Amino acid sequence: VRGKEEEEYIEPEIDVYIPERARLANILCYQPDGLTDDELLERRIEAVQFMVDLCDKRETVKRHRIKRTKTEPTVGSKSPDARSERRPNSDLFPLLMQVSQCPDCVGDERLSFEERTFKYSRPTVRNDHFDEQHLIEREQAQRRGEKMVCKHPTCRDLNQGHDLEFYNIDHFRAHVQEVHHITLRSSDQVHQRRLRKIRRRKMAIKQTIINGAV
Repeated sequence: VRGKEEEEYIEPEIDVYIPERARLANILCYQPDGLTDDELLERRIEAVQFMVDLCDKRETVKRHRIKRTKTEPTVGSKSPDARSERRPNSDLFPLLMQVSQCPDCVGDERLSFEERTFKYSRPTVRNDHFDEQHLIEREQAQRRGEKMVCKHPTCRDLNQGHDLEFYNIDHFRAHVQEVHHITLRSSDQVHQRRLRKIRRRKMAIKQTIINGAV
């Protein structure tokens, strides 16, 4: 190479935000030597499962991905956060939400204001996020006999500082539709979507096994 040392290859770090994508990348990029045919087939089946899962996944907003610009306050001025703290919840978080906002994220006080009011590209993408990030937890709470709650800040203010409680998930969905104008998937739609996902996974695994046997 004419006196120049060959540059050492540095394997790129896999940096992804969807867990299934990270595990799939790990399977495809890091394949140890000496695997048996059965082990290779098992990894191929696992990769197909993650590919099927990715078909139903949508990348959602992450806290550290929202850029915050810091500006030096002038004399006598207040920071945006300080100004927003003095505004009532009804101004910051109107009852009538944008159709692509998440009704659960808006009440999560662990998130920043930008994340709580984040608008997805389409209501369908928002519903994917809600089903994956919030619905499962709500279903588990309902099975434990817990009531569904709406944590929307303005709803809480109107209820004298307490979360509004509902009998079940469908009751919560009706409230979100009527008060916040957010249409979530019905229980039947969620069930059908999960069945389609299971069928796709089974078909993909079956095809992988057939191809591996050829």
